[in-house]
Amino acid sequence: MEKLSYVYIFLQSSTIEVFVYFLFYRKLKAFGATFVLTTLANTLTHPVVFFVIMASRLSYIEAILLAEGFAFVAETFLHAYFGKLPLKTTWKASLTANLVSWQLAPILTYLLFIN
Repeated sequence: MEKLSYVYIFLQSSTIEVFVYFLFYRKLKAFGATFVLTTLANTLTHPVVFFVIMASRLSYIEAILLAEGFAFVAETFLHAYFGKLPLKTTWKASLTANLVSWQLAPILTYLLFIN
């Protein structure tokens, strides 16, 4: 994967997720704190997802399912630990953020670069 492609994917995913997480955390954290927390979690999970799981010999569907599962679980615990947030809240937020990012990112890429 080209370096700029990875940077784009990281920025796109983080940007989408920050707004989703903020919907869950808005009564608990300021937007800036949510931004920092989301960026930190993505900085830790994205390299594993892209350079380890997606580069493995798994089939595409197996790699995607493992990558999304890993991101969901890791970000749940990272947000709970570093953000000092309730696990139930981070669980719901992480599941939603990762599902929205997984579905919206390809649509945005298509609209921005292919269409």
